[in-house]
Order: sequence, then structure tokens, then C-alpha cells
Amino acid sequence: MKKSILLFSVCLMMVFMFMGTDAVDAQDKITKGWMWMAVKTASPGGAAALASKVDWLAEATAKLEGGKVTEAKVAANGVKAGDKVGDLAWKKGDIADTGGNNVNDLIVKLGFGKGDLNDIVSYSVIELDSPKEQKTSLHTGSDDAIQVWLNGKSVQRVEKDRGAGNFQEEKPVTLKKGKNILMVATYEKGGGWSQFVGINADFTTSGGQKVSFKAAPGAKIQDFLWMVAPSAKCGKDGTGTDWLAEASGGKVTEKAIATGGAREGNTVGKLKWTFGKIADTGGNNLNDLMVKLKLGSGDINNAVSYGVTHLYGPGGKTNLHTGSDDAIKVWLNGEVVQEVKQNRGAGNYQEKKEVTLKDGHNILMVAVYECGGGWSQFVGFDSDVTYEAIAPVEAQDKLVTTWGKLKSF
Repeated sequence: MKKSILLFSVCLMMVFMFMGTDAVDAQDKITKGWMWMAVKTASPGGAAALASKVDWLAEATAKLEGGKVTEAKVAANGVKAGDKVGDLAWKKGDIADTGGNNVNDLIVKLGFGKGDLNDIVSYSVIELDSPKEQKTSLHTGSDDAIQVWLNGKSVQRVEKDRGAGNFQEEKPVTLKKGKNILMVATYEKGGGWSQFVGINADFTTSGGQKVSFKAAPGAKIQDFLWMVAPSAKCGKDGTGTDWLAEASGGKVTEKAIATGGAREGNTVGKLKWTFGKIADTGGNNLNDLMVKLKLGSGDINNAVSYGVTHLYGPGGKTNLHTGSDDAIKVWLNGEVVQEVKQNRGAGNYQEKKEVTLKDGHNILMVAVYECGGGWSQFVGFDSDVTYEAIAPVEAQDKLVTTWGKLKSF
């Protein structure tokens, strides 16, 4: 279920929506309950065998009495253990969820061949029992090429000769309520032969494997009010000091801003809180933005950035995703919910922490402690949370605080 959260940045004057996903490495691979078949292809196999558009099941049974076995028939209707493809019978087998040769290992174990198999295609078929219709994503990885059918329809096709030890791409798919038939063909040319398939949804395989939906890291929050304070300590060593208080002679504190927010133009020492949109990529996105906003110049070191934004929407539990160069601390509604005391580089999310958003208004503050080199920040929530950034003040210069008024913008 989508969670809607409205994201406020104090000087933003337009409405737009963020949504994004990163690769779902944590998604379960479907391993238990597959029915397997393997037949030879032309040489070279792999991507060339897929690109040829030859139905290799039909080729293997073309001259047999009783009619052909075809990809289309199997993809639509499934198979049972013992069903024949020529002299071969479909066999049940569970595939390993790791390794660059997991298909070859299983096909040999099931007796379809010996040793290093080349110029060959495996077909694997499984039933997925879904409790409801689910619009979701199919994740695949393969050595070499791969094609996937769902309920008789081709939903993924990758004509590449490549290696694989994990997922490599994703595609939107829809599981219907009840039984779904998933068929995968993995085309081997030479070397390793592997297959990794997952669907990010709730279902049970015909082999009894229960798979649950896992929310992916979502879009990075980019709109904040910003402040920079000098630090007398380097990166992680400075996380225990309130540098806002140090810079303002105690007039402004982290606790006060994390609890009540900041207003554009208010000062901390000689600097003013300034609105800016941080890039969602790059190992120096903070430094670049602070220079652009004239909160610093050149390669900024021994400094702390503070970013403040407001969230509004229905509450609930979600994951806060963070990445930083160097150390990072995050407050939600005045409470520290994440702290990573490491001097490190970052170009993406690096960790997550479960947090609870309140119904209505939430304040998010992020501090990133820079020691030297790159200076970057990446903060967001799970992908099933939708963020909307809107103008945060009414004509009376008051923060909008009711959902009805927000909806009327």
C-alpha cells in the first residue's frame, strides 16, 4: 500500500512528486518448487539462441508423434513432473540462490547432462499462489541470456552474453489473485550458467517457499533549508558536539531546530538558513551545493551541514535510508533516529533504520560531518512512501497544518 507524505521546504513555490527505486538486492530469489527441462540449442548458444526466436522445446519435439511441446503451451499451462519432451522428462529441483554456475550445477544433478554444459537452454516452470492482485516488479539476473513468461505472456527478454551472480534488471509485472504460472528460459553459450529470479510481492511457490514484499529504498529527499557550521573536530569525532550552538554562542541549538524547524533568512552566526535542492547522485553533492548557496567556498573541510525539511501525511512505520561522506546524524521530530560515526565515502544509501512517522506534521533534520575529501548526503524513506513537495505557507505566513487545506493547493 502506498503511503502519502507531503514534504515541505520553506521556500519551495511549486508542486511536484518524487518517486524512485534502487536495485532491490534484498528481494528473495525464487528457489523452491521449480520444474526443470534442458535441451540443446544451435551453436553458438546464449544470446544468439534467444535472438534466433527459435522455440527450442518445439525443435526438440518436432518429429515426435502426439504433437509438439511448445514454449507457449508450457508457459500458459505449466507442467508436471514426468511430462515428456522427447526422451527427457520434466524434473523437480530447487536452485541455489547464489553462485555463478547454479543452473549448470542443478542440471547436472538432475541428470540432463554432465560436466560443463554449453549451447543449451534450461526451462524452469513454477506456480505462484498470490493472495490478491499485485502490481509489482520482476527481478532477473542470468548467465547468459534470459526470457521470462508470466501466465503465458513474455514479460522479460535480455539478449546478452554475460556473467551473473545476482539480480541485474527489473521489469514491472502484475500477479493475479490465485495461481500464476512463471516460466524462465536461460540460454547458455559457454562458461558459467546461472539464473536468478524474484518477484517483489507476497506469494507462496508450489514448492512451499513463502515470499514477502520488501519495500525498496525510495527517492532521495532533495529539498532542504541549509546551514553550515564550522567544526573544531574532524568528521566522526564531531558528532557529539552541538555546532549550531557553538556557532551562535548558544542562541541556536540542534534540539531547537530539530524540534521546531528553521526559517529561511534566520541566522546562525554570520550565515543565513538558505533553501537549496541537493543532487541525488555524486560523491561531493553537499560540497557542491554549499558552495552554490554561498555557505562556503572551494573544498570545504572540518564543517557540518544541517538540512531541515518538513513532512506531512499519514503516520506509520517505514525505513529511513541514509548514506553520507563523512559521518551523519538524523533527527525526526526532535529525537535522534540515526547516527553513523564513520569517516567514509558515499554515492548512495548505505544503511537503513526503522522509524515511525507521526500522523500529520513531522520535522526531519540531517547533519553531515565533513573531515576531508568528498562531502555527500543521501536521505530518503522506503519506495512505498510517496513524497509531495509543496509551498509550505498560507497567505497569513503560517505553516499549513491540515490535510484539507493541503489538498486544496
